[in-house]
Amino acid sequence: MTIVGTLWILHALYDLVHQRFFINPAVPDWYPVFCASVDVTIGIYVIWLARRTKRPFA
Repeated sequence: MTIVGTLWILHALYDLVHQRFFINPAVPDWYPVFCASVDVTIGIYVIWLARRTKRPFA
């Protein structure tokens, strides 16, 4: 789960640099920052959950 959370946070970085490589006029200017902030929030939550519920697999 920690790996998933980390990759989710890395996806936020992708959201922020995506507009430099791809042009999509349908995406509003505020959307990349919004999406990145949601990704970071979810990534941190997933990492927190993973560390909170450390149990051996049965």
